[in-house]
Amino acid sequence: MTARKLVAAAERQNLRALARAHAAATPETPLEMVGPLGDYRPKNLTELATESDIVLRGTLTPVNTYLGRNEDRILTDYRIQTQQLIAGSAPPATLRTPGNVQPFILTVYGGELRLDGVLVRATDPNRGDIVQGKSYLLFVKRSRSGDAGYYEIYHGAMFEVSENRVKPVFKDGGRIFKDVADSTVEEMIVNIDAARLK
Repeated sequence: MTARKLVAAAERQNLRALARAHAAATPETPLEMVGPLGDYRPKNLTELATESDIVLRGTLTPVNTYLGRNEDRILTDYRIQTQQLIAGSAPPATLRTPGNVQPFILTVYGGELRLDGVLVRATDPNRGDIVQGKSYLLFVKRSRSGDAGYYEIYHGAMFEVSENRVKPVFKDGGRIFKDVADSTVEEMIVNIDAARLK
């Protein structure tokens, strides 16, 4: 079975079984997984601001890469170091044990994980790389997992902040977020605040 067929088979079986099949067919080579292409219709800033649970600016640090609950995908959790809460409210600082504050976590598709001795590398074809330490403007929804303090990017609305300007991390961001193109962070914040007050 070719690597391409193995990747296509990922939709029908769990990744552990896929890694074992890959190891038998082509040992010593990583298994490359590519997530599905998303079908994102254009959304304006008002829609993004009002449909997200939280809008914030922060940096991301990877903390955990793991198999999803159905073992059909690789997910990576990033700790969000909040620089500015723009809209919505952050999760309460719930203490699990004295001195340990519940983390504020962003979960995304993709990452690298070793399964049954095989390096499995999953990438999201819709999104560019997330770079640790860079500043991002994030529109997030509570995670579908239901875990407290866990969030997911809403509709691909993740923007790298560089020299006070925003740039979509999603590869088709110019089409999806037309009214955001070449905006400054300050312009975005003013427009987000106006949208949330309507």
